[in-house]
Amino acid sequence: MYHCFAWTCAVLNPLLCGASITVLDGFTPKETIAAIKEYGVTVMYGVPPMYNFLSRAGEPGDLAGVRIFVSGGAPLPEKVARQFEEKHGVPIIEGYGLSEASPVVTLNPPARTKYYSIGKPLPGLEVKVVGPKGETLAPGAVGEIVVKGPSVMQGYYNLPLETSLALRDGWLHTGDLAYRDTEGYFFIVDRLKDLIIANGENIYPREIEELLYAYPGVTEAAVIGVPDELRGQAVRAYLVLAEGHVLDKKAIREYLAANLAAYKLPRDYIVLDALPKNQTGKILKRVLRDQVTAGTSEQVG
Repeated sequence: MYHCFAWTCAVLNPLLCGASITVLDGFTPKETIAAIKEYGVTVMYGVPPMYNFLSRAGEPGDLAGVRIFVSGGAPLPEKVARQFEEKHGVPIIEGYGLSEASPVVTLNPPARTKYYSIGKPLPGLEVKVVGPKGETLAPGAVGEIVVKGPSVMQGYYNLPLETSLALRDGWLHTGDLAYRDTEGYFFIVDRLKDLIIANGENIYPREIEELLYAYPGVTEAAVIGVPDELRGQAVRAYLVLAEGHVLDKKAIREYLAANLAAYKLPRDYIVLDALPKNQTGKILKRVLRDQVTAGTSEQVG
């Protein structure tokens, strides 16, 4: 409950509404399903890996009592969202936020959820997508998402330089790349720091990850850029496979080549038993990049 998403949404919000809260020591699909049934849980907040497990565990009626599922903390893969709704009959409502905004910024309207979207701004907040010079971008154009409103922080404690970089003219610069559609829904493309630049071309890892999640046998995927003397950076994919599946590199390359430009294709694939995650279940790409720097990654398949 130390995490801003859980503390605000799963603790303070229920208390404000006069709701009871079911607290578990940790997450396992079986225990979570049992607790939902035993305590009559009607609203669940979770991170994408939790919903990934729940889309593959248990029976279709196990979560029948839950009317709202909210996902945050990391991007929700479209395949996970669709599989979950197909199995349990209720869509996952994805939102977006960050600690500096206390934390929720946008949320999908429950009656009109869009897959892959982080939804619309909460009341009282201004959200827009800007270019390199701070100019507001038109719908469909990718830029940095910025936020203004009463829930945005005043600054980082005793860090004036970092504060001046994050807060400009009253707008919080999130470091996240996004675009909005003509209906006002926002879509996260990737973290600015995760952007891969190969031969001068911008590559968004999430675009590749979404395709990998949709490939048969892939349960988790993470894409990072690794140093490359010729291109500056090269694309590397890390995969977790379902039990009984073996990676066919030729087949997965052909699948990606049919859906991606050639410069976006991963140069290599690494299969792991599990991707590194923090205590909230968020995949830690930083750990993967550190392993590359240390030379500890092992290519398989």
